[in-house]
Amino acid sequence: MRVKTYHGKTPAHCMTRVKEELGSNAVILSNKMVTIDGKRVTEIMAAIEETPSSSAPTAFDSAGIPMSKDAFLSQSLNAMSPLTEEWKQ
Repeated sequence: MRVKTYHGKTPAHCMTRVKEELGSNAVILSNKMVTIDGKRVTEIMAAIEETPSSSAPTAFDSAGIPMSKDAFLSQSLNAMSPLTEEWKQ
């Protein structure tokens, strides 16, 4: 998965860049206002699933063993679980 962060004056400006660079299948991970050099700008973090090459695994477990995409996603979701519980409160 390729993740990129975009900054712009408006969300529309950022989304135009997302679609140009990552395509229409991109997933928006976050959309917020941030301050950069004293100016308020839109920040959009987007991702696109890339087809992994057969010769290079994209994720490894803590022992350095290649992980399947499902194992990686499961581990990532489990790691985010405390955050989602906090958001619910």
